[in-house]
Amino acid sequence: MVSIDGLDDPVGPGSTIGFAAVANAIKSQTAEALVALGTPPLVLSSSVVIGDASAQRFDLIATMSNPAGYLASTTGRVPETAWGDVATTIP
Repeated sequence: MVSIDGLDDPVGPGSTIGFAAVANAIKSQTAEALVALGTPPLVLSSSVVIGDASAQRFDLIATMSNPAGYLASTTGRVPETAWGDVATTIP
């Protein structure tokens, strides 16, 4: 936090920094716990960090948000039923 002459309250990202540190610690510990359980999380990272894999992961998330598209990508077939009946086509 920064105190400025003539301003009653300090300004700056003091609470934001603290929150970001806590949030990142929780994310890191959660990822570590999931890996220990044999279920590593899908990590969305910048292409600066992981290269082309970043775009592939974001494409996967977009596919998963479309249930019929997700089923098609995981089962190799496109359900021909209405959305309400898609669950019945899961093997």
